[in-house]
Order: sequence, then structure tokens, then C-alpha cells
Amino acid sequence: MAAKKDKKKRFDVRTVILVTVITLLVWLLAESRTVRSQVSELSPRLTAGTTSELLMRPAPNFSWPEAFKVTLTGSTAGLDQVARSLQGQVPLRLGIEVPATPGVHEIDLREVLRRLEVIMAAGVGVVEVSPDRLRVEVDAVSTVSLPVRVISPDGVAFDGRGTPTAVPNTVRATGPAGVLARLQGAEALVTLDAATVAGLTPGELETVRLRAEVPDDPDRWMTVFDPEFVDVVLTLKSRTQSLVLGAMPVQVLVAPGEVGRWRITLQAGAQDLVGVEVTGPSDQIERLRSGEVVPTALISLGFDELERGVESKRAQIQGLPPGVQVSPGSDLNVRLTIRRAEPEATEP
Repeated sequence: MAAKKDKKKRFDVRTVILVTVITLLVWLLAESRTVRSQVSELSPRLTAGTTSELLMRPAPNFSWPEAFKVTLTGSTAGLDQVARSLQGQVPLRLGIEVPATPGVHEIDLREVLRRLEVIMAAGVGVVEVSPDRLRVEVDAVSTVSLPVRVISPDGVAFDGRGTPTAVPNTVRATGPAGVLARLQGAEALVTLDAATVAGLTPGELETVRLRAEVPDDPDRWMTVFDPEFVDVVLTLKSRTQSLVLGAMPVQVLVAPGEVGRWRITLQAGAQDLVGVEVTGPSDQIERLRSGEVVPTALISLGFDELERGVESKRAQIQGLPPGVQVSPGSDLNVRLTIRRAEPEATEP
């Protein structure tokens, strides 16, 4: 008899547990299907997806919100499913939520949310969105090539033709067509500053990597330049140079009181001074080379030299630019013959 009572007692406990579990499951099912409202904050996120021919951004002069409030209604399970799927963000995909055409588009966030697959599948309704409008700018991708121009400090000279030379000599800009339209006809500038030039070795071929600068634009969005840096190949001209002057006629100077008393003849081959080498600053040597400055050669004979009949005299080079000197080893000696002038015959 006692065994029967214990068996019945155990049966009653199992029945209670089973009924409790079933009741809990029914309550949970009912709770999950209970319609309720939920206010959430979501962040709009622009994504281009697989579209590579268009670019987009928040429209200029529009206050783009970091987040917006949305009131959703639906079952607890549906609301939980939406929250897990969105993870606090709403995608604005180019070609889906955002029209894939250039221009400024107004986006209705309420409609965007209502058409999201996750919201429709969960049976959730969109009650209110604040703010409910966004503005997005879309533009086509374009490319333009900019020639590179090298700017060097004033007064700096380079050896060789075509130096300094930028490698490559063009820069490609890729970005929105509206931005690149403002770059048409522009140049990319590479500036050799004085500090860079000071570090170069005159007379040696060198390569310097510098950033290519383009005209300023306060609204150059999503624009990239390739390459960003270019190599500048150059040879800095030596700060001092040498030059062999052309033939210079030799001029003879004597004191006014000696004029007519002596016959001074420059020996054959000595009428012109040739092969004279000068050295000095590069810019001043260039003045000689270009003919801007023309020096002269002269010899000055004093009374004693005339009396002794010197046979050679070192010439002086007059009119050289500042800092230019005759190089050591240049032969400046002029050979000459000096004789007294015959007195003029007088008539009886």
C-alpha cells in the first residue's frame, strides 16, 4: 500500500513540472507575439557596394545626423530580430536606397526602413522617424592628367638640357567629375626650395623626391593623386666655372708726354691675346659667355720701360665681372719692340 502511495506521489510531481513547463512555453510564445512599440537610435551609413563608376557623400550644406530616432512596432521576437540584424546602423546603398545618378538626392528614411528586407521579414512596422530626411550627393568618377612643372629658386643654374626634369612628368587625378572639372588646364607644381638645393653637390647628377602640389580646393572630396610624389632629376651647376676668353686685341698705353716719341710695335702673333682662362661665379661667367660683358687687354709702359726698350710686358685684363679672376698659368706676356721715333726733317 505504501509503495502505491509513493508511486502516485512521484507521478503527481512529474505532472506538476510538465504542466509548469508547458505553461511557461505558452507564455513565452504569447509574449513573443505581443505587439509593442520600441524607440531606437540608428546611424545612417553610406556604402557604395560594388558600384565603382559613381561616388557619393552627404550633400554639402546639409547637417548630416550622427544618428536618428526611429519608432518601430511589432512582436518582441520581430523587434529583437531587427535589432540583431541592423546592429545600430541603416545601410544607404548606392543604386538601392540612393539613386545611381549624378546629382543631389533627398532620401526618405521612413521609406528606406519600410523596404529593408529584415524589417519586412520580421513583420515590423515603422511608425516614426526623426529626422526623416537625408540629402546625398552622387557624382561620376572621372580622371584627368596634370603636367608637372618644376619650380627652382631664383639664381640657381643647372647643367644640361632639360634639367631639372620630373619623372613622371604627369600626375593622374581621380575623383568626382565636378571636382576634376575645376582642375582642367591646371599644373602640378614641384618646388625645389633653397634648403634642398643647398644639400646638392654641384656638378653631380642627382635625384630628389618631392611632393607634387596641385591648386587648392576647399571641396576636393574623395580625390586621389597618383603618384603623390615625383622624382626630380637634375645636375646643379658648379658655383664656380672657368672660361677661355676669345682673342682680345692688345691696347698699348703710354704717358701723354711720351706720345710720338716712341715707335712701339707688337711682334707677330702678339697683336691679340689668346687662350686666357678666367674663373669665377657661375652667373658672372655666364655674362662673359653670352657677350654681355666684353673684357679688354692692355699694357701700360712707363718712361723707364720705354728708355730700356723692354721686349715683353705682362698685359692686364680690364672689365672682368665681379669675382672673376684670371686663372693661374694663363700667359699674359706680350712681345713688343720699342724704338725712338726719328726726328722729323726740317726744311732749309
